[in-house]
Amino acid sequence: MKASYLLLLLLLLFSCNSFRKDEAPMPAAKMKQIFMDLHVAEAYSSMLDDSLHVSRNKNIDSLAVFYADVFAHHNVTREQFMNGVDWYRRHPEAMDTFYKGLIEDASKLETSQAK
Repeated sequence: MKASYLLLLLLLLFSCNSFRKDEAPMPAAKMKQIFMDLHVAEAYSSMLDDSLHVSRNKNIDSLAVFYADVFAHHNVTREQFMNGVDWYRRHPEAMDTFYKGLIEDASKLETSQAK
């Protein structure tokens, strides 16, 4: 009898661990903030010129610096961010929800900047 309870307890523990392993490596709210900051960095880099790039193209050198600054600001590495991106690619429903929230946040930011 006690062995069956122990077995049941072990099964529950292992099943809980398997659910935890499938959680996003980074909270969606943090991923959205990073995506928003990277989007702003991309837009800003397209406004910069240097001797190698034609105007309205992204300034790749500045963009690399901006990306590094965004990751440092959010206290994540590029690898951690990419792990989050890969997780969302493997979970389309979560990605859909994530992008809907991202679009809403971007629309709010655009509206507030237009005022």
